Amino acid sequence: MYFHYVLDILALVFLIFFFLSGWHKGIVISFLNGIRLIVATIVAYFIGRYLGSWLAPLINRPRIILIPSIAIFIFAGILFFFKYISFKVHQKRNEIIEGETKHLPLWKCFLGGGTNLFFGTFVLALFFWLAELFVVVVGGRTLPGVEKSYFSNFSRKIVFEISYTILPKNGNESQVAAMSKMISHPILGKKNLKKILEAKTFQALLNNKDFRTDFLSGDAKRLEKNPAMQALFDDQETLNVLRDFGIISSKDKSKICLQLSKIGQNEEISSSIEALQAKNLLKKDQMMQLIRDPDFDTLLGEILK
Repeated sequence: MYFHYVLDILALVFLIFFFLSGWHKGIVISFLNGIRLIVATIVAYFIGRYLGSWLAPLINRPRIILIPSIAIFIFAGILFFFKYISFKVHQKRNEIIEGETKHLPLWKCFLGGGTNLFFGTFVLALFFWLAELFVVVVGGRTLPGVEKSYFSNFSRKIVFEISYTILPKNGNESQVAAMSKMISHPILGKKNLKKILEAKTFQALLNNKDFRTDFLSGDAKRLEKNPAMQALFDDQETLNVLRDFGIISSKDKSKICLQLSKIGQNEEISSSIEALQAKNLLKKDQMMQLIRDPDFDTLLGEILK
């Protein structure tokens, strides 16, 4: 009941620590430490992304878990390495820098605290989001108190802005915004996925043999004439959820079919869908297994490109 207070108090404790740490270090060292955090974050992101994508199919683990895990490990390793080097340099110089920071002017202390707080807030927000993502994927539920926590919602906004900036838009800003919202709000993405899998029209679509052929053909007009697709067009509730999930963006039937036909032409997507159907994972009672499956991870990765 009061878990959101615990999360916000915990975040506040870290934020105060960041400010006080920067206060004692001063503006120069705090700024350099901030640059170190940015470099560590960027390097960890790229190594985690590419190493996780390469390693996931080899060990049959979903990238949605493997990439963040590798990124966190790399991030911590980089910070430890720089901290160790910094410690050795300070030790050899008889801690000259540390001695100087004890008598810094007040304005430098304030600037140092503010700078360290800025960079620390960014990193803490990412860790809050990663913790929520991990709990949703592994446990199927979100962290207690997350929905009411001010800092947790702030971290979602940070991740949304990052995702919206990074993802290629190609003229589909609304679709990218919907995808970014699903990424930044893991439990909402899980709920929308459940609604899609529970929809009778969606299940009828998957079980329609002609639809599979029409979908893989890449022919939008042929896809639009499919009876299962016509039934889906009449199901506005499911269409709205598909838009919220970022799979489609348009309300026009022809444009929706054109979007789906482009997806069907992607060999990675088509093979992933067939593999998931063969495993009987595209059902509402198999949702947690679906989320953790590497083929579903590949499917999401290709859609997000």
